[in-house]
Amino acid sequence: MPGVVPYSGTNAGEGPHGGLRVGQVTEVSIDELPAAMREAERKRLQLRGKPGTAVEAVGERDGYWPEPLTGLVAAPGERSPGRLRFTPVDVKRIESADLEYLGAEAADDAMPGEAILSAVRYFRRADGVDVALYEDDFSHGGALLIVREAQNARVGDHDAEWVVQRSPSGRVRTLLSWADAHTHYTISVDDDVDHPRGWARFDRDWLLGVAASLGT
Repeated sequence: MPGVVPYSGTNAGEGPHGGLRVGQVTEVSIDELPAAMREAERKRLQLRGKPGTAVEAVGERDGYWPEPLTGLVAAPGERSPGRLRFTPVDVKRIESADLEYLGAEAADDAMPGEAILSAVRYFRRADGVDVALYEDDFSHGGALLIVREAQNARVGDHDAEWVVQRSPSGRVRTLLSWADAHTHYTISVDDDVDHPRGWARFDRDWLLGVAASLGT
């Protein structure tokens, strides 16, 4: 079927809409998911507490946690052999005395001329906690799946997913994710903003306010 890609672990044409719509958001109910995906998503959601919260136990392996901030560049795509193919959101909207811009992750692993469709930019709160903004443009041949039941917050006009990840050693971070018509956004804060370890004002309302200020 043209214009769609298969759901993970399924054959072409299976699942809602026959697959994920290319270049668009596909929003479905958990009951509509292919069987294997439905079971995995139900198990994930069963770990959540009361509505509006979501705590996930995660491992210690490096893939879950940001590495030390080194080799940052001033803006996405700078000094990369690739070519930035989307317009990252203007982070000047959220820079303040409480949130200092540190720089962008260098896309130095891109091939010459390769399209760069994602960006990561880093900030530091006034209390020393690191914050990251991830953007992934899916309008150029990508696809995004959103499960309605997983959405437990709002960013402006968009449903959003709020997750607090904790590791056995006590590491913690808060993830707030949402999407507009062409880009998926995630703000990661190295703190449980429902119970800030730093300044009390850096709470849930603060993070939702930062996300809304991006104007997506």
